[in-house]
Amino acid sequence: MNKKVEILITDGHHYALSHKDGAPFTSVDMNTNTYGSASPCDTEADVQSALSHAKEWAKREGDKPVVVDKRAGVGLLQYLEGA
Repeated sequence: MNKKVEILITDGHHYALSHKDGAPFTSVDMNTNTYGSASPCDTEADVQSALSHAKEWAKREGDKPVVVDKRAGVGLLQYLEGA
């Protein structure tokens, strides 16, 4: 296949009030036609773990992971290809 797969990091999400009292979380998402994942992350360590998992999965499928970090604290959009 060898296509670029976007892994998107976004903030501004909240759990349902019935789960973790509606606490905010950061989302790490990856979607293709044949595989994908979505991970709610409570800490930066969770984000890095989900990111690592998504990158490894894309590489196993023969694809090139491209990280797009859209978190507010990041400033300019960061593209980290294949890191």
